[in-house]
Amino acid sequence: LVGLGMQEIASLTLTNKEDQFKKMNLKESKDARVVELENPASQTHNILRREIIPNLLTFLERNKKARYAQKIFEIGTCIEVQGKKAEDLRKLAVAISHPKASYTEARQVLDYLMNSFGFKYEVKEKENPCFIEGRAASVIVKGRGAGGEGQEVAIIGEMHPQVLRNFGLEMPTSAFELNLNSLS
Repeated sequence: LVGLGMQEIASLTLTNKEDQFKKMNLKESKDARVVELENPASQTHNILRREIIPNLLTFLERNKKARYAQKIFEIGTCIEVQGKKAEDLRKLAVAISHPKASYTEARQVLDYLMNSFGFKYEVKEKENPCFIEGRAASVIVKGRGAGGEGQEVAIIGEMHPQVLRNFGLEMPTSAFELNLNSLS
């Protein structure tokens, strides 16, 4: 990704529900549970993150005065709660922000990565409240998952204007997040 002109960032695994859910146009549900700290030092760092994209958007928000195009990525740990068990997941997220950022640009980076890894995959349109309707998709790796039908390993899309406003961003932004555990 560095060879594609992207900058790697490192953000905290600790975050908050507002960034992970509300600002992303998502609703917390029993299917989207988080690990909460029992005695957090602050309300801005009181849960373990489920997704990295909100951290990338926060980074972009704090660097609005920097020169565009901004192309950033992070590889890090996220925590997914299933039943009474919490699982560590390694994820890779990419965000691209500039006046002409688009789904196509993020898709080109995703295609480059998936082809470099040698995975056979398909991209299927999927509605997601974080992204603009019709400009979001799910990435399915063939031959994985139940019955060999494929497993969703990533989401990709152009960030919804409300999400951009929630994070105080003024530039179009596209992003994707890839679950690296699903590829191993």
